[in-house]
Amino acid sequence: MKKNTPEKIRSYLFLCITALLWGFAFAAQRLGGKALGSFSFNAIRFTVGSLSLVPLLFVFRGFGAHRTKPNTAESGERITILQLLFAGLVCGLVLFFGSSLQQVGMIWTEAGKAAFLTGLYIIFVPVSGLFVGKKQGWGLGLGATLAACGLYLMSVRSGFMVSFGDGLEILSAVFWTAHILVLGLFSQKFNAVALACIQNLVCALLSFGAALVAENFSADTIALAFSPGPDGSLIPVLYSGICSIGIAYTLQIFGQKGVAPGPAALIMSLEAVFAAIGGWLVLGEIMDARALAGAALMLAGMLAAQIIPADFSFRARR
Repeated sequence: MKKNTPEKIRSYLFLCITALLWGFAFAAQRLGGKALGSFSFNAIRFTVGSLSLVPLLFVFRGFGAHRTKPNTAESGERITILQLLFAGLVCGLVLFFGSSLQQVGMIWTEAGKAAFLTGLYIIFVPVSGLFVGKKQGWGLGLGATLAACGLYLMSVRSGFMVSFGDGLEILSAVFWTAHILVLGLFSQKFNAVALACIQNLVCALLSFGAALVAENFSADTIALAFSPGPDGSLIPVLYSGICSIGIAYTLQIFGQKGVAPGPAALIMSLEAVFAAIGGWLVLGEIMDARALAGAALMLAGMLAAQIIPADFSFRARR
């Protein structure tokens, strides 16, 4: 059954707010990652994001999943909960790799640039449809070509080499693509708040493990994270934890209930624009003319890949 107009408008609004919150989070992530370490910052902010959702679990009836059979027995309900936990585990695992690569990559590249590079998921999402036999028109080819040219201008410098940080951001886009696809599947079946809480908790636990191994995570790290002083990271942690993770990832799940993965990726790609604005306002980052031209080409490619229909033709209709 098709979604009615109010539901679609609500879904679009949720995804637009998600893009806004994610975009401005890039500046907070760069500040927090430098102060605490990439994995430590992710561990703390995803924990904050998970905890911020706990009150909503009571509003949305706890961890209950949507029932596929209303009259299931108690054992059937138990299986549904296990399915929800499995879905959260899969989403959290993909989220861990995507967020970790993105966070580490920002050590070596600007916040606005990182957003455009990770925004390549808007090309990767329709490309992934080719592997399941989904027809894709020439708009995808045009979009991919424009995005590739933009990527070259933004990231490839002397020696035709992509910088290490940019390479990590591009790789993270692969995992963000996977995240959009798995959420497109699971968001139709499970309680959005419960799914968001579980995936955030899984990502937090994995990040804690990585931080203990790679960054000597300790109580001092936690103290620094919640320090309000000029050397502390309280504001980046709270913004990225509550707004970017607790609110935005939950709104993403709600939004994807009423919007297919392709259009959802298009709307969320606006985070690149908001990230560039946030990098300029908060960090004083200014892209040079070459990078701006690359960003414009990437944005044009992203739009072309989603807006031009698969059956579009220049031939006149009779």
